[in-house]
Amino acid sequence: MYAATSTVLFDRQERMEMLERGEGGGGGELMLTTRLEQLRSPELLLRVISSLKPTERTQMLAASSDAATDAERQLKTLVRGALRIDRRGTTALIDIDVAHRDPQAAALLANRYAEESISYVFDRGSAASDASLTFLRNQAEELRKKSEDAERALQAYRQKYNLVSLEANQNIRSEEHTSELQSPMYL
Repeated sequence: MYAATSTVLFDRQERMEMLERGEGGGGGELMLTTRLEQLRSPELLLRVISSLKPTERTQMLAASSDAATDAERQLKTLVRGALRIDRRGTTALIDIDVAHRDPQAAALLANRYAEESISYVFDRGSAASDASLTFLRNQAEELRKKSEDAERALQAYRQKYNLVSLEANQNIRSEEHTSELQSPMYL
């Protein structure tokens, strides 16, 4: 068996230390645990497997002796069994270890898993940002409509009770004062 390791930096070490001290809102340990679970997720495993080209799939399965099962399930089992994802000590580094009978296959899988994990985390972050922006846009539109409805209701109330707004009243007084200044005075 051959082993290959790819290392992914979860976040800058300074940021992790800041989070550990409780600065910047939230614990680094919780964030790191969440990231580890994301990297161990079946969703990422399937993403890595689907990224393999046909020749790479053949290379992964070449050392396997189980020809009875379908190739896709066999590949999932092989990758799942060959993979170990752990944090390196107390650092922000995550090691992706792969064991395989073929040294090139081990290196390929470790590197591909690292590449796909970075894309996966980025895509998840982008999706969350997009969802947040959509939510905020919807909230802004809803508040704009409520404001317009309230303005219309206020205007209807003024008309119903024949009220003039303070602003309109000031405009009328301003117009009266201006016209007084402009009209000729007769003695």
